[in-house]
Amino acid sequence: MNITFETLRQAAAALGLAEEILVAAREIGCVAFIHGRVRANLLVEFLASEVQAVNRTVAIDWLYNSTPPRLTGPIVERVRRRLAELAAQAAPEKRHRGREIAAAVRRELTDTTARQIAGMDPEAAVATLAQLRERILAA
Repeated sequence: MNITFETLRQAAAALGLAEEILVAAREIGCVAFIHGRVRANLLVEFLASEVQAVNRTVAIDWLYNSTPPRLTGPIVERVRRRLAELAAQAAPEKRHRGREIAAAVRRELTDTTARQIAGMDPEAAVATLAQLRERILAA
């Protein structure tokens, strides 16, 4: 499940979370926030492991507000399910293509191939690996 959102606001909307929760996760040090993008799988795992810290940070940020948003275990589970739904919708054809490539890799990369490449000079090995790559991607 490698879903990446372009913005924090997009991630919050797609996952059904308050933006404040994502801002708090970023402030605490969640590694899901990379160059403005949000990697969903890393975010969900961080939120699951740091529920109390996220809630504490949100509460501090909302010190003078009566009802800060809260993160709970059921909310994290709902976000996990939503992420799985998004991954399933994202590209079922990519999963099928991934299986085809995996089968081609298993078919092409055998012990015999490894021994053959190991015995070659470096330039011939590079050429052979390039041909092997083309055969795998053509599958």
